[in-house]
Amino acid sequence: MLAAEPGSLNVRDLKNALVDALWSGPAGIAVFDADLRFVGVNDALAAMNGLPPEAHVGRSLAEILRLLPDDPRRAAVERSEAIARAVLASGRPRRNVPLEPVPPGDRARGWICSYFPLPDVGARGGVCVLITDMSDARDRQEQTERARERAEESARRLKLLQEVTAGLSRADTAEAIAQLVVDRVRVAAGASAGSLRLLEGDELVLAEESGAHAVRGRFPRISTRDSYPVSEVVRRREPIWLGNVEEFQRFPAFAETAAQLGVRAGVAMPLVGHGYVLGALSLGFAEPRAFGQDERDFLLAVAEQCAQALGRAQLLEAERTQRRRALQARDRLARLQAVTAALSRASTSSDVARVLVMQAKEALGASSSVAYLLDAAGVRLQFAAAVGGAEAEHGRARLVPLDAPLPGAEAVRRGEPIWVEGAAQLSAQFPELPRWAPHTARMHALVALPLKVGDRVLGVVNFGFDEPRVFDGEERELILAAAQQCAQALERARLLDAERQARVGEERARATLDAIFDYAPMGIGLIDRELRFVRVNPSLAEINGLPAAAHAGRTPRELMPDLPNDEVEAAFREVLSSGQPKLDVELSGETPAAPGRLRHWVESWYPVRVEDEIFGLGVLVREITAEREAAEFQRNVLGIVGHDLRNPLSAITTSARLVVRQAGDPAAVTRLGERIAGNAERMQRIIAVLVDYARVRAGTGIPLRRQPSDLGALCRSVAEECEASHPGRHVRASGAPEVHGEWDPDRLCQIIANLLSNALDYSPLDSTVDVSWRAAGERAIVQVANDGAPIPPALLPTLFDPFRRGERDRAGGKDGLGLGLFIARAIATAHGGTLEVRSAPGERTVFTLTMPLR
Repeated sequence: MLAAEPGSLNVRDLKNALVDALWSGPAGIAVFDADLRFVGVNDALAAMNGLPPEAHVGRSLAEILRLLPDDPRRAAVERSEAIARAVLASGRPRRNVPLEPVPPGDRARGWICSYFPLPDVGARGGVCVLITDMSDARDRQEQTERARERAEESARRLKLLQEVTAGLSRADTAEAIAQLVVDRVRVAAGASAGSLRLLEGDELVLAEESGAHAVRGRFPRISTRDSYPVSEVVRRREPIWLGNVEEFQRFPAFAETAAQLGVRAGVAMPLVGHGYVLGALSLGFAEPRAFGQDERDFLLAVAEQCAQALGRAQLLEAERTQRRRALQARDRLARLQAVTAALSRASTSSDVARVLVMQAKEALGASSSVAYLLDAAGVRLQFAAAVGGAEAEHGRARLVPLDAPLPGAEAVRRGEPIWVEGAAQLSAQFPELPRWAPHTARMHALVALPLKVGDRVLGVVNFGFDEPRVFDGEERELILAAAQQCAQALERARLLDAERQARVGEERARATLDAIFDYAPMGIGLIDRELRFVRVNPSLAEINGLPAAAHAGRTPRELMPDLPNDEVEAAFREVLSSGQPKLDVELSGETPAAPGRLRHWVESWYPVRVEDEIFGLGVLVREITAEREAAEFQRNVLGIVGHDLRNPLSAITTSARLVVRQAGDPAAVTRLGERIAGNAERMQRIIAVLVDYARVRAGTGIPLRRQPSDLGALCRSVAEECEASHPGRHVRASGAPEVHGEWDPDRLCQIIANLLSNALDYSPLDSTVDVSWRAAGERAIVQVANDGAPIPPALLPTLFDPFRRGERDRAGGKDGLGLGLFIARAIATAHGGTLEVRSAPGERTVFTLTMPLR
């Protein structure tokens, strides 16, 4: 308690002084009587209410505020009056009571009130209310919060800039730089889309694009002359800030695109490095945006870092390009040396031509090459060898007149090489070239080199390039050196050929023919004018399935009656009479080598002359059965995909639509769901069978996961499943109690299920199918027997071939892919076992699976 001293204020005086000071302070003070009518207010509160202090006396707060019945401030006034009454009644103060802004949202009227009882006011006491306006405090708090947010945003941007800088320091390609910058900066800036374009000539080429509004490929290239923001920033070297759609109208074409993509603000910044514009970075925003200075500084800093990184990447790429070119030059020189070495071993004109088109092509990095030799008369070019696109089309131009409008013919006529370094130049200089050689339509560069020894031209070689090519002096020297070496090799081969022809007589020719006959990988035969075999090589004997000696003196009709002999003999006689060969004739039939199997061959028949007299004809035979079977496989697979998969897929699609329509019927939805699942499983089984078939045809075999397995348990389990899927049918399973081995249980079940399903499908509905198992030494045996009609003898040899379906009537009326037995035998083979069938009239049809236990 304060004590009074002589010459000082007493306690009452001090209190009065403090009250006077508080009454004159910035806080609002109001004194109410027991009826909550103003007794007095200080100037601060009077200013708050907009009335002089004396106008408050005797009036309530509601009257001062002129509240209407629906005034939103009434709730706050009633709450304040309720608190004042509670203070009057209890005599206890209430401090720091916040009142909502009056009216809501009015920042100027945010209050904190303290209520104190005044027993000395009037007969029933009163209340003093101390009111603090929190508007300034709130403003200061919000300013502090905004400052904190700006600081945090600056720190975040600084951190991101550091991360981008660190990432750019590691990125060494323009693609990596573009991806890093667009992904990071777009997210950091809150942009809905972002893109980075690199300047190539007078075009900005899209390098990276991301965001919800990004449409990759919509504008892959933009000309720097177009009316787009990125075009203008490249021209002006200054950024463009577009805060709203009205500002987009500066660029009408861009404004339309931005409206379609939902972009309402954007920025485009040039990427300038080492004094050159390298590209442009742009961001799009889904809402209008005021770009503050901090945000602009940040984005410009990112653009600067990106430009520096792009400049560094371009220098690195230039260095890599130079290094690559140096390595390519070294590699070309090494390849040229390899050409020289290969040519030194080539002893014939054909060998030289093959070395020329193959190894010289690789040495020069060409995409195709074709060589022609000048004929003896010097008026035509004869095809010698080709590789690349020219290889498939050499038949179009086997003989080329020297006056033909082609690069090779012109090079021979002029005796000089022809260099074409662009597609436009090639099209303008030789417009007829694609008609002679369609593959040249894709070429962007070409070289035609005459092969000369002295002033004499021996031939020409063409090299084609799929990319534009500039042949500098060094490269031209390498190419001309290769051509010169080839020309010398051709001349050497020609001289060697002439020497051999002069030195080698008929016996050597016969020995050569013998060697060809003995070792040629294709069938070769000689037939006399009576159409009887004179001689066949081992390959043809193997194709026909008869010893070579058995052919001599006999006709093809006598040896192979199942061939189309009428057509063959007519063709033989035409060759003998006309002297013109018949090339690549396709034949189909059966030979003793594979009875009952249809095989296919491509044969060429040509006249054989001795001193201009035809004494017989030669036969060249190449078997194409495998190719035909591959084509048949493709047709079958397409048939399966188009038919077997289409049905379940259609069922799934229809069921899915019905599920949507039957959403209110749980039972219907369940049935449709089961139908969808069943058809999906059917498709999965079809695909699994096709995958297994492809594996077997590719030679990789069926993959196995071996593990200890109980054969009896597997057989019984499969038997139960087959009974369940064939209502009304009975499968009798019996066998030895303990037959264990190391097998793939899933694959083994696949074999048994296939055999049982076939047995059930091909046997009478009232019959029983048996599956039995036993061990025999180190092997396990499973047998499946049924009482169905015997398999026709003609079908037995091909029963396990693929796509054998529809050749017997199934009891259930179902049809399969025709791959089940083929896959089953492949699985048995993968286990090291066998799968055989026995079927005869009066006996049960029995399939026997035999496998090693370990």
